[in-house]
Amino acid sequence: MSSENGKKIRIGFVSIDLKFSYFWRLTENCLRTEASAQGFQLTTVIAYGIAEQAGRLEELLSEGVDILLTNPKSIDDPALLAVVAKALAAHVPVILLDSGIATDLPFTLVGSDNTAGQAMAAETIFKHLGGRGKVAYFQGDSRAYSGAARTNSFHALLPHYPDIEVVYECMLDWCALISRLQEGADRMREAFARCPDIQAVICSTDESALGAIATIDNLGLTGKIVVAGFDGTPDAFLAVSKGTMLATVQQMPRSIARAVIDVAAASLQGQVVAPVVRTPTRLVTSDNVLDAMLETMQMMPHMIHGLVDSAETQRNLQQNIIVAQNNILHTMAAVSQAVSSIREPDRMMQEVVKLIRDRFVLHSAAIYTSDKPFEAMAPDAQLDTPFNLRANSRSDNREGDVSDVSNDPTLASITPMNSPPLRPAANSPMAQSVATLECRVVTHPIGLRSLDMATADGVRAQAFFPLRVGVQAIGIMVLDSWDVHAFDDDAVMVLQTITDQVAIAINSANLYVEQKSTTAFLDSILDNIPMSIHVKDVKELRYLLWNKAGELLHGDSRKDRIGKTSHDLFPKERADAIAQRDRAVI
Repeated sequence: MSSENGKKIRIGFVSIDLKFSYFWRLTENCLRTEASAQGFQLTTVIAYGIAEQAGRLEELLSEGVDILLTNPKSIDDPALLAVVAKALAAHVPVILLDSGIATDLPFTLVGSDNTAGQAMAAETIFKHLGGRGKVAYFQGDSRAYSGAARTNSFHALLPHYPDIEVVYECMLDWCALISRLQEGADRMREAFARCPDIQAVICSTDESALGAIATIDNLGLTGKIVVAGFDGTPDAFLAVSKGTMLATVQQMPRSIARAVIDVAAASLQGQVVAPVVRTPTRLVTSDNVLDAMLETMQMMPHMIHGLVDSAETQRNLQQNIIVAQNNILHTMAAVSQAVSSIREPDRMMQEVVKLIRDRFVLHSAAIYTSDKPFEAMAPDAQLDTPFNLRANSRSDNREGDVSDVSNDPTLASITPMNSPPLRPAANSPMAQSVATLECRVVTHPIGLRSLDMATADGVRAQAFFPLRVGVQAIGIMVLDSWDVHAFDDDAVMVLQTITDQVAIAINSANLYVEQKSTTAFLDSILDNIPMSIHVKDVKELRYLLWNKAGELLHGDSRKDRIGKTSHDLFPKERADAIAQRDRAVI
């Protein structure tokens, strides 16, 4: 779509959450895709807090954008109300995502059906409890329209379940730049202290639900307290698939993006637009979590393409930035291939660090895993207990190969310690990054050694990305660069996405190795039992297991039996008798 002067219609989007929230990063990418498909140009700006939001919108308005788009964190911020009024007075349509503002001005609100979504989550918990039990509710932030809607929905449902007792209730803070995971963990401790026999927790966000799950696990109550969340994040899907979360409510970024662009087009054409446009939500449980995970994964390539397209459409960017974005696309594809096809954790990490070092043109890349999972702390907390990091793999510019750094004599040149295992100082960027589950970037134009940073000569920027699964760190990825500007906002966002993907893959690979070891142990036991043992599948009665005693007793090897039925091995009369006996047992 073009304006009267032939230029593309510009949509200016200001978001507070974009840097920290997976859901909003995914939504922004869907917005970019839909805008491009309909001929719009999307300009996205990150605001750091409520105080910056209005200012960034004012800047976009002064640059001549045709539509303003934002997700307000406060319904009554005077500066935000003023800039919305100014935009509408200049005939610039204003579309608000997820939350409205306290004004009679004719903006359009586009967002998920928070009322229906919260009701689905709460009713799932209530029915799981048989309509009777003690429940805690972590409210949405009442300063946000969507937060209030979720809270009101929960309370509207309660009269229908008179035997449900709400023993603890609190409001979550959606505005402050704090750890939502830590907030959920803290609130769960408060709820348990008030009611030790609590049976369920309903959270208005997935991150707070994951924090509550971490506390429940620390209290040794996993499986005894059920939890539901809201948003549909990958970590929540993982928790649902593991059974630590009963359900989450998935918001639909594609549906939201399509609704926004449709409203934008209608507004510019002078059509009457509904003041509120609701998009559907979906309850995700163990029954459909795999479908939800696959649907989210399918959007990931578009996110990477969005980064590349964004670079290509900015005519004032240099050619090397475009090349770098294409490189990121190939890196993501290569990393995805590595983590999906390699099941051995160490080999996977070796492949990943080499890919990242080569693709981002870094001095070195390294992955370290913690000696034990490390629960997230508050951003300003002091780390008072030491922890060890095992050096797994590193790729540097000396030879271009990946090495096992556990016995590397040059390790002292790139880490705070002279020999493994690493035990970072409590105030070091590495330790604080692991402790708070937040990326940290340290830079200096003349080299980090001048800041007493233990790293190689010539390195001017160092980034620490915690490998996080839920609210716990299982390790850290450390990247060194000669370029002081290497880890800008775009690079950090992509590398954080890669790190999150790698963390889940490492955790899954460790579980696979553990399961494989357990299976081998059980096979060894079965092979050494001095009696014939075999296992068949119940559908086709094919042999699945045939132990050593069976081989010796019957005189045939397991390779001759595994995968076959009795009719493949014996005359029909005998095979029929065996099958009849097996069916009788079943």
